[in-house]
Amino acid sequence: MIQNDEHEYVFVSTMKCGTHTMYELLKGLGGRRVGGFHTCDPRLIPLGYFVFTVCRNPFTRAVSIWWSTCVRDDRYRFRRFMPDWKSFECFAECLLRFKNKPPHILLATQTKWHGPVVFDRYLKLENLEPEFNALPFVQDHVVLPRLNTSTYKDYWEAYTPDAIEMVREWGKEDFEKFGYTTEFPHASSVVQQTEEEK
Repeated sequence: MIQNDEHEYVFVSTMKCGTHTMYELLKGLGGRRVGGFHTCDPRLIPLGYFVFTVCRNPFTRAVSIWWSTCVRDDRYRFRRFMPDWKSFECFAECLLRFKNKPPHILLATQTKWHGPVVFDRYLKLENLEPEFNALPFVQDHVVLPRLNTSTYKDYWEAYTPDAIEMVREWGKEDFEKFGYTTEFPHASSVVQQTEEEK
């Protein structure tokens, strides 16, 4: 978490939702870290402070988790749960299998991760800079640093029709809570690609 006592706000990070960018930005604006890198504990939030976080479309967040923890490296040892860790569909099955009791909190939905923390504002990663600049304590326009080192850019290409359905089910509460559509943006191309592979 990042706490700023001058402006009385707390930023609670959400895994795979622009945390490095937000930490760099907020520390540069006078914030200080409270707890661990991904601490999410309401007991550490001062009463009356403005509390916000960043949320992300579950479709892209799921692929980002898979890419950074299975394909790029195996730092959390997730590969052992999957017969084919190079397959995103296989990873989506893993997400669904561990939906209620994940072996690591990174596999949980954003809603589950946030737990009892009460937020004043959710900023969408897809529109982060303008939404950050609309926060009540931001006085001058801020340009966000770009610190994401992920190399996976074509999120939609990882999906099969079955993976779409599994991520819809896994992220159901996030789709509803944060106002993301469950309509897959490139569903027709995914179905077409699958048909061509038969």
